[in-house]
Amino acid sequence: MRSCTATEAKTHFGKLLDQVQHRPVQVLKHGRVVGVMVSAQDHEAMRNFCANRL
Repeated sequence: MRSCTATEAKTHFGKLLDQVQHRPVQVLKHGRVVGVMVSAQDHEAMRNFCANRL
């Protein structure tokens, strides 16, 4: 999984949006993972998977 700093994510947000269409991207702040960006399609698939497990 690719990672970038929060500053890079902020500065290059459009590029980041393009990248998450292909694979998730971890966002780091002070060397710690604070979030993960995924495409809307991947997010929907994860929501459906979790909903079907209940």
